[in-house]
Amino acid sequence: MSASRLLLNGPGHWSQVNTATVFDNPVEEGSIFAIGEANVDHIMTRARDFQIDDQGHITQLRTEYIEEVYNPDALPPGLDRKRFPLSLVPPIPIREASVQCQVVQRRDGSWGAIILFDITRGLAVHGGYMALNAHTAGPLGAGITDVNTTVIVLDFNEPRQPEQTNYYRGAYLLIADGPFADQERKILFYDALSRSAACEEFTGLPTAGTTYRIRWDSFSETYGFKVEQSADRIYWVELARPVGMHWEHDGGDQGGTWYHKFTPYNSTGVYNNFAPLIRGPTTFFGDTIPPDPPAVVEAWGILKTVTIQATFNLPTSLDLAAIEAVIVRFDFLLDASGNPYRGNLVGYAQARAGTSAALVGQTNNVRMVFDLSNNPPPYGVNLYCQVRSIDFSGNMSGYVQSNDFQLQQITDADIL
Repeated sequence: MSASRLLLNGPGHWSQVNTATVFDNPVEEGSIFAIGEANVDHIMTRARDFQIDDQGHITQLRTEYIEEVYNPDALPPGLDRKRFPLSLVPPIPIREASVQCQVVQRRDGSWGAIILFDITRGLAVHGGYMALNAHTAGPLGAGITDVNTTVIVLDFNEPRQPEQTNYYRGAYLLIADGPFADQERKILFYDALSRSAACEEFTGLPTAGTTYRIRWDSFSETYGFKVEQSADRIYWVELARPVGMHWEHDGGDQGGTWYHKFTPYNSTGVYNNFAPLIRGPTTFFGDTIPPDPPAVVEAWGILKTVTIQATFNLPTSLDLAAIEAVIVRFDFLLDASGNPYRGNLVGYAQARAGTSAALVGQTNNVRMVFDLSNNPPPYGVNLYCQVRSIDFSGNMSGYVQSNDFQLQQITDADIL
């Protein structure tokens, strides 16, 4: 049997101790006691995960509850959960971007334009050389009206588009060498056209060629970018908000000259709208590849009707829109060496026919019929056809010539 009682902790040193409450059984002479100190500091924990094994046993994983990170309040609902502060800080402005128009062949054999968009995220730390001697400026615009500044003209490779004004606003500039080395000041204003960074005042004026370093004190990671398109650099239309640093857009047969504006955003959708990057003008040329011509062209004529059949090699591309045919009358003539050739060419008819059957892959033959009743060539004259293919972009293949033929007149014997 064992029992424990709390001892009184009065001041002084005692060889005799008293219990706060009496023992249940009377204490007798010769009883053995043990005196100890209970000093327990509890650790608050919060369940993070539950694991169930194949036997159905539940294991609860815990992590130490750190008061500096968490508070003892219950977790709020999902829509109201707290965010870490850096998620509300915008990312660094985009450093570089490019737009390219390329014509590629699709799996079905057709050709189309693909627009490639790529960005390079802003650099957290980078350096350069001062282009000119620094100078002191009085109060500036853009909200800087109560301080004097030291103006540092940055390297030629720094952002210099008009839209990139204030690209470095909020960053810190450090003089890396020279008599004012290791002095660091905050950039209050950045003029992109002159590449001038107005900083909090330095103790002196660094000279041209001095090495500097620019860093960002706080920023979030670039999660993606918003790309907008404009024909005049004034009115913009949003194209997409891709995730990552690369996006491809099907340009189809789109043409014209366009500008594109890039704006970065982080994982929580916070944009950095201070210094969007604009690229252009970029010319979209669409599909410039002509379709495959017919492999074989056959033609024949009965009475005043001419039938033309163009045969294509399979598979036919989906952008094959039509065939265009021309009927030509000719005479066999002899050149100076006595060799025959086709001369006295006269075009009789020209027309287009759609290729819906070939488009769905049902056949590789496209047939069209000419009715020459309004302008019939005489019976017995020599004729041939020329056929070319046309896609939906208006690109045309070369002509393919058919066999020679003549209009055949039905004799009385053919009439029942």
